Amino acid sequence: MKNIYDLLNDSEQYDENIERVELTDIEKRKILKHVTGKSTRKWGSKRMMAVAAFAAVLVVGTSAYAAVKHIGLVDYYAGNRVNLPREEVEKLVDTDVQQKLVSSDVADDALVNFNIREALCDDNQLVVEVEAVPTDPEHYILAPEDCALDCPVTELLMEGVTEGTVGEYIESQGKEVLNVGAMIVDDSIAENSLDFVREKDGTLIIVIDCGNTIKKNNMNLTCRTTYRNVNDSSIDGGVVQSEFAFQVTDESNAKKFVYVPDEAVASEDTYGSMLDELVVNQTELTMGITAKWHLTKPLSEKERSEDYSMTFHIYTEDGTELRFIRDGGQGEIGSQLADGTWELEHTYVYETINLPDTLIVEAYDYDKAEVVGKYTVHLKK
Repeated sequence: MKNIYDLLNDSEQYDENIERVELTDIEKRKILKHVTGKSTRKWGSKRMMAVAAFAAVLVVGTSAYAAVKHIGLVDYYAGNRVNLPREEVEKLVDTDVQQKLVSSDVADDALVNFNIREALCDDNQLVVEVEAVPTDPEHYILAPEDCALDCPVTELLMEGVTEGTVGEYIESQGKEVLNVGAMIVDDSIAENSLDFVREKDGTLIIVIDCGNTIKKNNMNLTCRTTYRNVNDSSIDGGVVQSEFAFQVTDESNAKKFVYVPDEAVASEDTYGSMLDELVVNQTELTMGITAKWHLTKPLSEKERSEDYSMTFHIYTEDGTELRFIRDGGQGEIGSQLADGTWELEHTYVYETINLPDTLIVEAYDYDKAEVVGKYTVHLKK
């Protein structure tokens, strides 16, 4: 089974669609960092690590490669990301999303038309693709929401356009830039990560990726879309908002597994972190793995917020690291005990595998930039 990085580097199937690029392991890790929380495409603290799952698939940021023809969610998953027949993937991807415009700042004179094109939902994640189409493509070029005129022109994700700034390119074309964005705004969605894909006709695909923290078979959600002219200097920035109500259905089959360490050993970090168990929520596409651990030394709330930066890397016994997709959506959850120590947990989402009886877990301290503990965990029968 090939992963997306193999596809990027050696696929012939997508040669006409993707400008290939060689990525080092370090670059891949950098691509997969993303902040939890409502703000998008911004860097967070050391312990707020997440993944723009589909960003690493189709747009790997704006600097790694340009997608010039869209690859749909079914094409992405079927046979490439998971060893699952195409017809099984199709059951999990909604290509006819039921949606309704419920509010808009404009009536019939919108400069951008939005539509939810596809949605994928399993018990661990929600991926929504929103297409943004300029109503006057001869006059406007769409760009990601944080793209400014002094940004490198590659931020426009246009095939073959690599020299100069966005402003220089727009001036040469006699056009204007409209920044576009979208997000799931429901309170029950704890995180949105966001990236963009440009199609040849100028359509900009906004890929919203969320951890599924709702855990319901049928979900009624709201998607907020925005656009603004990059030159607008008014107080509100001239942002035009619309909201769409839409429905998604989780057709996945989730199963739960628990792994426990063969011995209780504190990690060599400042606060003596000790892994208690891994709880695996596995579907056909993903695994939500919750690491549960506790501290053996006191830690103040301020220190935990500013200084504590523990995470866990998970491997099979042959040394193959599980492919990390994204943060689970709720960040690190902690409960402080009377003695000042903590019980903590954090959920991460990985590509699904045939789960072995034994896994290897490394405790990694981002502050020290080193592995501070290693555990062998076994499947609890």
